[in-house]
Amino acid sequence: MNFWNRTRSASLCLFAGLSALGTTNLTPKAQAITLTISSTKRSDIKGWGLVPSYYNGSRPEQNYTEQTKPLVSDAVYGVGQSFVRLELSGGYYRSADAAFSVNSITFNTTNSNNPGSWAQDRMDYMVNEMNLAKSKGVSKYILSSWSPPDAFKTVGTPTTPNTFTLAPDNPIRYGTTKLSTGETIRTCLRQDREAAYCNWYVAAMKYLIQQTGWTPTAISIQNEPTMLSVGYSGCYWDAAQYYRVAKLMRSTMNANGLSGVIILGHDDTFRCTTSTDHSASPAPAGIFGWTFPVLTPNNANYDATLAAAIGGYAFHSYDLGDQWGTTGGEYTVRTNGGPPRDIWMTEWNDHNENSGDGGGMADIDFTIKCFRHLACDFVTMPYNYWCYWTAWTRENGVVNGGELLGSQNVGGVSQPIYSKKYPIFQKIYQTVKAGEWVSKTVATDDVELQSKKDQYQQYQPNLVSLIAFEKNDATASLLVISNPSTTARSGVVISGLKGSSAVVYQTTASQTMSQAQFGTITSGQFTLTTLPARSVVLVSSSSNIVSGNIYKIIAVHSNKALEANANSTSDQVRQWTYNGGSNQKWKVETVGTNIYKLTVQSSQKALAISTQTNNGLDAGCLTISQSYTSATNQQFRIEKMSDGNYKIVSNNSNFPLDVSGANQNDGATVVQWWDTSNTNQRWRFETP
Repeated sequence: MNFWNRTRSASLCLFAGLSALGTTNLTPKAQAITLTISSTKRSDIKGWGLVPSYYNGSRPEQNYTEQTKPLVSDAVYGVGQSFVRLELSGGYYRSADAAFSVNSITFNTTNSNNPGSWAQDRMDYMVNEMNLAKSKGVSKYILSSWSPPDAFKTVGTPTTPNTFTLAPDNPIRYGTTKLSTGETIRTCLRQDREAAYCNWYVAAMKYLIQQTGWTPTAISIQNEPTMLSVGYSGCYWDAAQYYRVAKLMRSTMNANGLSGVIILGHDDTFRCTTSTDHSASPAPAGIFGWTFPVLTPNNANYDATLAAAIGGYAFHSYDLGDQWGTTGGEYTVRTNGGPPRDIWMTEWNDHNENSGDGGGMADIDFTIKCFRHLACDFVTMPYNYWCYWTAWTRENGVVNGGELLGSQNVGGVSQPIYSKKYPIFQKIYQTVKAGEWVSKTVATDDVELQSKKDQYQQYQPNLVSLIAFEKNDATASLLVISNPSTTARSGVVISGLKGSSAVVYQTTASQTMSQAQFGTITSGQFTLTTLPARSVVLVSSSSNIVSGNIYKIIAVHSNKALEANANSTSDQVRQWTYNGGSNQKWKVETVGTNIYKLTVQSSQKALAISTQTNNGLDAGCLTISQSYTSATNQQFRIEKMSDGNYKIVSNNSNFPLDVSGANQNDGATVVQWWDTSNTNQRWRFETP
């Protein structure tokens, strides 16, 4: 949906809070602050998504393609999403005819309503967007219908005859219903056109699959079916009709070779799913009810056919009250007998008060607000899939609303304009890989860092609205700490981190993802030196080498450091007791896929294998430091071992670095040697 047309009130460890505006207190809080990551898994992360662009081809002047706006296209798909959500609009069908085959579609390139005609420009847009997404490495897509075609709709109830007269200039490509009087009205799907609607949807899917070779992972039969007060094209459904069409859609899809495509129910905010649309008067009935009785076995209202049709739960969230105004969502979905379906957030953003990025809010304050909201949603519902609305919509020189980026024309070239949110979400999407990470809750004794705990205390007394992401093999964590207050914190102790080291990036009013700290994790603990006021701080921990960081490199067998001999005319490298000298500190930088150069900080020379004997290809060749020339004897693979230590392997000879003879004394030479897997060939990379 178009969130700037909605009228409502109005974040890995995600710690977020509503921004507190005012004068910043630069004096850090003195009391000890702790953040503790739970040992219990909250949810499996299966996918991160984006709605690439809202208009979906309906406004050609605002479209982006590889040809017209390549830099914008790269930015939209540079976030790292694993799936995209695309709109299938009723306006893609320009006909009053409801009887057609699911096996073929007929195009009409004009706006006339010839029988059986589809809008080729709209379908071409869908095909182009899908091919673009595939070319950028996106692995899945989901479809959501904003509205059935106008020919299938009526006014009032599903059994009301279609008696309204459309205006000649009706923007049928949107699926809106505009009367000849100029009034735009809410509509319903006609009951006698429900089968035609399913055929229309399946025909569109089959065409898109035929053109792209790409089958959707999931579909939604109607975007926000109980929303009445909307400023976008839509269609109102009551529960009875939704149940009928969901079952009919499932059987139609099964009959057309689409049994593997799941139906998501019901693609709306949780409160509209379970209760009513509180923004409408009178309020309509919700689709599934608070406890999902029609989908719950052994319930008197259980509908086995419907339960088989609905393959996942899908929700939207635009503010903190969208899902959790009455009860905790996890209990209704997971513990009241509901089947273990995946839970999807198919549309997420945060309201802002006015147009433009964050309305009247500064970019940093809107960013803090967003991550506070995100944390609250993840804690209250164990999401598996999560989709951001929306990446980009139009080029007008600003970042619009809650978009991740905008663009401007500079010398005839469309240049992206990035919000402060963009690199934070990019880090989350690219680090927390689908199928490899889980979410976890986090507790803190700092009330200001908690995300709306007070609001939910009465519903879930033990709720702590903080969230973390952790790799399945317990080797990495990713946290985002949002400090909404005007007071900085110091000495924040984080417990439960995985890995051996952590990198800290901070975003403030004057900084965006600036590296602020790098340090070692000890027994799962890491101390954040400073948490700035009004900031979003990202803590990325891992057991892997981080390119660009400086390390001391310790031989496992002797606990001595790799050192460039400052007194050697040959720049020989050796081991020595660590003393903090710059000749014992090495900057590790990527120069290829898992290929690194190691630069000693005393002379800025690179670690290398001497080529004096057989071009450095023999076992026993010495290690030295020399000016970097990109030669392969100056490049190394750093390979992680099962015990968490590393081998440093020459990219020239494939021999690992070896402390000669397993000598434990200061000054022992370091050579390359046959791989023995002994500890004198294993190294630790530690914070100096």
